[in-house]
Amino acid sequence: MSKYPAKTAPKNSPLGALYACVYSLPTSLVSGMLLLLLSAAIAYAQADPAVLSRPLSLCSLYLSALLGGIISARKSDNPLLTSLINGTGMVLFLWFLSLFSFGISTPVPAPLLSIGMHAGVIAASVLGSFAGMKRAKRRSVSRNRRRRR
Repeated sequence: MSKYPAKTAPKNSPLGALYACVYSLPTSLVSGMLLLLLSAAIAYAQADPAVLSRPLSLCSLYLSALLGGIISARKSDNPLLTSLINGTGMVLFLWFLSLFSFGISTPVPAPLLSIGMHAGVIAASVLGSFAGMKRAKRRSVSRNRRRRR
């Protein structure tokens, strides 16, 4: 037994998925905030920033969900479950933020469109888990062939 404790939960344990979720959700939220700042800087560099504000903010949201899915897939043995939890956590965080009024009144999109955009966050997180899954390394064909003497 090593005198240094393990930094991750043991493989194939229920805590492994919990560790991956606890690690990936804050990482994806922080990356989303950084991407949102970058998209705001890009929008304000234009002549009319209002035109680009919604598409760039949605792009930063989906990219951060994709990144969270990649991170949760790399940290867990069950990448689909952890990416679903990561995407659902991001949607719940957005719902929690929408409860507070920050003095800004914007037109709310149609309910079905809003549900579709929130489902897109979960879908982006799951796509990120497919992109981040650990794959078995392929051996080259020449290594498998035996030499003839």
